[in-house]
Amino acid sequence: MIGLVLYMKETKDPIKISKETLDALKTRGIKMDLISLSKNPDARKVQIKEADLEHFFDCVIVDTEKSEVQYFACMHLMNSDVRTTLIVDDRTRRGIKIGNAISCQTAWIERGDYAHELPNEETGQPTYTIKTVNEILPFIFGS
Repeated sequence: MIGLVLYMKETKDPIKISKETLDALKTRGIKMDLISLSKNPDARKVQIKEADLEHFFDCVIVDTEKSEVQYFACMHLMNSDVRTTLIVDDRTRRGIKIGNAISCQTAWIERGDYAHELPNEETGQPTYTIKTVNEILPFIFGS
């Protein structure tokens, strides 16, 4: 299971490479979830639907906050666990922190508005640091 960052504030649209990466993962049978944080969950759900992203995911959660419970719920629905889950996020203070706290592998996308949010003692170090989401493919499929 993989949680991916699909929107960057500077573009307001799905990043093209994210869709390409999602397609590569889905085609190879990788189960994915989307846990999205939004001040307006209904508007975010519309964004996801209009961007034609829903079909990539087995579990979609949009909420005003992220929690460990959400990640465990998705893992449970997809018959996954922390050993087989990679959490990908652009926020060290949210997704990476939660992923580390629940013992998942994590990949921090060091890009965009939150690139300055460096990992620290509270968040823990990500397993991987990447600049674009497609850089996770070698970690999943090998070089």
